[in-house]
Amino acid sequence: MASNEKQSFSMEPDPFDEIFLSEEKAERAGYEEGYEAGRKKGLSDGYDIGYKEGEGIGEEIGFYLGFGSTWVSLLRQEEETKRKDREKITKVLLSFVECVKEFPVLEVELKDYMEKLKQIRAQYRQILSILKLKMETETTEGKKSLNF
Repeated sequence: MASNEKQSFSMEPDPFDEIFLSEEKAERAGYEEGYEAGRKKGLSDGYDIGYKEGEGIGEEIGFYLGFGSTWVSLLRQEEETKRKDREKITKVLLSFVECVKEFPVLEVELKDYMEKLKQIRAQYRQILSILKLKMETETTEGKKSLNF
């Protein structure tokens, strides 16, 4: 009788268990396939969005650097009689250019990355006010704006 009991507890898979568990296995396999497909799509979409955002920020930083450097050069060449506040403006512009140069272009994971960009934008608006400039560009749709 002991040998019969051992036979009933054999480790052979029960065909009914296989049928019963097949739905669960299919569900699990479908979940894993869907998860992997979603992960790949998310990575791709994230890369595309990040690339576009990064390109725009890089363009903006390049513009600010060129803007500040050009104005510093122009003010240094200008006669002192034309602008009484030339030294003050030059000092503000040099500070702005230095801030733009220190912007962590390649270190986007820094906690204060966006805060530094906001600071640069604020300094830019301040300089426009000091220089009494209104910066506008015309887009292809005819709208007047500066992209950043």
